[in-house]
Amino acid sequence: MNNKTYILFSILISAFLINCNGNIEDEKVVAKVVYSKYMSCFPEGTINFDKTEVSLELSGVSYYHDSLFIVSEKEIPGTSSFFAGPFKIPFKRRNLSPISNIDVLNSLTFAGLALTPYQKYLFAVTSFRSGSMSYPAWDNYNMLFYKRLVPPEPFSLAYTVERNEIYSSLDLYPKFKKALRTKLHKKGPPYFEIGGIAAIRENYLLFAISKIGENPNNYENVNIIIGAKYEIIDNEFSFIEEIKELYRFEPDINLNLRGPMALTGIEYDKYNNWIYLLCSYNKGDRDIDLGGYLWVLPMRNFILKKAPILVEDDDGLPISFAHKPGGITVLDKNQILIVFDDDRVIGSDVIIDNRTQFKRKQNEAAYLILEVNKK
Repeated sequence: MNNKTYILFSILISAFLINCNGNIEDEKVVAKVVYSKYMSCFPEGTINFDKTEVSLELSGVSYYHDSLFIVSEKEIPGTSSFFAGPFKIPFKRRNLSPISNIDVLNSLTFAGLALTPYQKYLFAVTSFRSGSMSYPAWDNYNMLFYKRLVPPEPFSLAYTVERNEIYSSLDLYPKFKKALRTKLHKKGPPYFEIGGIAAIRENYLLFAISKIGENPNNYENVNIIIGAKYEIIDNEFSFIEEIKELYRFEPDINLNLRGPMALTGIEYDKYNNWIYLLCSYNKGDRDIDLGGYLWVLPMRNFILKKAPILVEDDDGLPISFAHKPGGITVLDKNQILIVFDDDRVIGSDVIIDNRTQFKRKQNEAAYLILEVNKK
């Protein structure tokens, strides 16, 4: 495809995405919690490699034909950190089975899950926070998986690289890094993290960037979306254009929201033609230090780089979460499921305010169902 043809194609696609579902850029979006509980994926008291108790920290979820795919940000010794099971409320551990039939999925950590709009493919991505040609052992942090669901096929690894018997998608790391170039980091930041993934119409794959900095101890929380158009031919995945920054936003400081926030979950809603933006903050090791908020980004606003819409309750107050949001999936036109990643924080023995406090076990993670409507 030559440059002129590509530009024309991009204009047509942008027009399609903008006009798919009208214009709600100035409307309000309200939500209410219709169900909330805790789930567990492994027994209480499971011990980690460093002799500490394993913490369930959910980072992604996808709803598919009355079933759920769920992933954890942390390794779970002796099993996979990727689970699947029927969508039955409340979620029971006995109904969730680890996906461990492929060696490459075992004992990995994940940053997010995404279904394509018509549920033909499922994507799973790791954080890509440790891409280094000097340390092959870090390659496990650099993986993009995809699985055809109709008809079903096994998981495949995109841009496969093998080093020291570790298979990864390491070749994607410099592509992501290049997309994040700035005046400060002309070759891309030395450190970044992917916080989520979404697939939108016309075969675009989006990645939420949650952190950018010099190293894991020196970074800033960010809210950036990068991505590109892809194709899958004969079950081989490839990007057919350069991965670029597509969107960024800063939460409005005039709204008195807690922060600083990072984009830790994104999800495309084909029913409403918008993208959910799930932002979180972590200011310490107490429950009151964690939390997050939810925005919707209409496709018009996404293409034109306009501000997203903060989701509010019926009283006009921002919907806020006591737990740190990790992943989000659309259940139907008006309901979404959110799972949480509390970074080993188990909460308070005495709950004074359940808007900012909680109590959980290390093998538990919170989840809730929100009913969302335009106002």
